[in-house]
Amino acid sequence: MAIHAGAKPVFAEIDENSFNVTPETINEKINANTKAIIPVDIFGRPIDCKGFRELADDHNLFYLQDSCEALGSFQNGVHTGSQADAATFAFYPNKQMTTGEGGVIVSNDQDFIQNVKSLRNQGRAIDTSWLLHDKIGYNFRLTDIQAALGISQLSRIEQFIKAKQQIVEWYNEILGKHSDIRVPSSPSNERISWFVYTPKINFDNLKLDHRDQLVDLLRDKGIRAGRYFVPIHLQPIYRSMFGYE
Repeated sequence: MAIHAGAKPVFAEIDENSFNVTPETINEKINANTKAIIPVDIFGRPIDCKGFRELADDHNLFYLQDSCEALGSFQNGVHTGSQADAATFAFYPNKQMTTGEGGVIVSNDQDFIQNVKSLRNQGRAIDTSWLLHDKIGYNFRLTDIQAALGISQLSRIEQFIKAKQQIVEWYNEILGKHSDIRVPSSPSNERISWFVYTPKINFDNLKLDHRDQLVDLLRDKGIRAGRYFVPIHLQPIYRSMFGYE
């Protein structure tokens, strides 16, 4: 959407333990042309919300938090995304809850929300005649059936997250016994909603030549596994647009 809006995305390095970008790595990329920051709660693990709030305030930047994988995640007792100017949550079928497709954007800025409501509804003017359009918009509306499913799913979100936490505990108990596997941890000040499980594996001592061999072995045992995101700056479109290698 940044490119659709005429902006240029600039990517920052992640922390190798959390897989999240940090205020420090994004701060290195800020210059006079920067208008906004969009940190991501990757895999359900909260970013440094307080740190990013301070960074945005220091540079007078709009702070949009991509919490699409982190519904139900908390940091210091506060739901992730709450300290941003706006935050997004996704309801694709593999998320913590689902509406089949779609998601929500949240903000305490009522002017921002009114603008979003107009944009998602074909640019129609708010609180005026039904078919008046005062901006170029999109058709991003959830259907009533999707909304009803979402309300039902949201009422069970704690049940879903509890089940995920139990699975993580099982995996950590079993895999944590192996010196070549570093299991993901949950800091005491965080509640992670565990979008996916991401152990780190040292292949040096394993009798495998490639990561994909392990994936195949797990799948043969009925355990779903696989590599996940291609680094976003290496997506073909960004390679061609910006020359990333």
